[in-house]
Amino acid sequence: MVKWNGEWEIVGERYNDPLSIKVFLDGMGLDMGITIREPRLSGMYTQRWRGVPFLTMMHYYHANYAGGELQIPPDCTDIRWFSYEEALQVIPYENMTTMLKEIKKNPGKIIGAAFERYKDENNMTQFITLENFHVMN
Repeated sequence: MVKWNGEWEIVGERYNDPLSIKVFLDGMGLDMGITIREPRLSGMYTQRWRGVPFLTMMHYYHANYAGGELQIPPDCTDIRWFSYEEALQVIPYENMTTMLKEIKKNPGKIIGAAFERYKDENNMTQFITLENFHVMN
């Protein structure tokens, strides 16, 4: 996981280059100093900010670690391996932890959902489930 804006998160990056998904995922691994093999789609959900007219598509992949030493990617302040249990404790976003739990409960399946994200009166990020978790394959 990487630390971004002071919080631990699952590694992610915008996918808006003319690359195949495999080349994109390999590049994300290289940004972290590692190589991966056998990436497999495990989850996909849409997320929108309240009041914003477009959606973000979030993809979750499993991949096997093939080698290399972790290095902090651009725009992040830290990187490290976490166990599944540790990750659930440090990820501050309920939709991410719930997604991980659903993926773990359904090995080999692709899990889908939809969320709306907004800031509450204390300026804390909150999520509303728009479409419950479901198996897509």
